[in-house]
Amino acid sequence: MRICTPQAQEGFEWVRPVKDDDFEFVTTLAGTRHKSGWTPLSVRTISVDRGEHIKQSDFPFMGGHVLVLGDRARQVVAPLVEKDGELLPLACRGRSLWLLNVCTFVDALDLERSEVERFESGGIMDIVKHAFNADRLQGVDVLKLENDRRGPIYLGERVVSAIEAAPLIGYGFELLWTDEAGSAPRPGA
Repeated sequence: MRICTPQAQEGFEWVRPVKDDDFEFVTTLAGTRHKSGWTPLSVRTISVDRGEHIKQSDFPFMGGHVLVLGDRARQVVAPLVEKDGELLPLACRGRSLWLLNVCTFVDALDLERSEVERFESGGIMDIVKHAFNADRLQGVDVLKLENDRRGPIYLGERVVSAIEAAPLIGYGFELLWTDEAGSAPRPGA
């Protein structure tokens, strides 16, 4: 079993909400299904970096706490995440993009074996080293941590393997934890 989080890839586009306030909204979106009353959030892609054009991505990066997918990525990922989240349409000129809203929160972090930095209030500021309780991850393909709701999206083995096997470009993962020796995800295509 592997647990990864999305990671930006050099030379591929990013995506940002048009309104600055919407970035905070996206950060706090997870946990509730919104599909029935969803109004597509306006976003724009960033396809020029320091005057150089960068490549279009199947996963334009917005941050490790969210996952944005183009149509090709949606076809691969949608069947795997529907029980743990929902794909919400975004409004982007010239592109069909989707936001993965994670609705599954799991108390899976093994705090005794993890290295966690905390705020004075006791809340999690950063997880330097992840260790998970594997039994709590069984049957979960995408999640957020119950005790770090604003933290990153965690992708399970089935989602990571499906993305790696598909002809998709512009994705990357950071391997955070595995219960097996060896096997690390490729950095992206």
